[in-house]
Amino acid sequence: MYTCKYLMLTHIYVNQKLEDKMLVEGIGKVTFVNGILRVQTICINSAGEQVESGAIEVPGNSVGDVINGLVTATNGINDKLAENVPSNNQNSKDGKKDKSKKKK
Repeated sequence: MYTCKYLMLTHIYVNQKLEDKMLVEGIGKVTFVNGILRVQTICINSAGEQVESGAIEVPGNSVGDVINGLVTATNGINDKLAENVPSNNQNSKDGKKDKSKKKK
């Protein structure tokens, strides 16, 4: 039994070292089987085709916390991005007004 645990931990450690980063440009299939939420992640390869980039596996009892954490983090990033957007929007609005005045 100890050997099996050791092999499993070694396998997990090796996989984590090999796959530290995963590009996610889309979501593929999502399943909830045997208490595990599995989310297939998609990216675009060099040929412009959608391919699987990996999978996110979340234990059922942690799904709510993980999703809430992602939502909170995403909202925080959106808020920071929005702080920079008003100055850019006003410049583009001024540019649009100038263009419309030139057309008249």
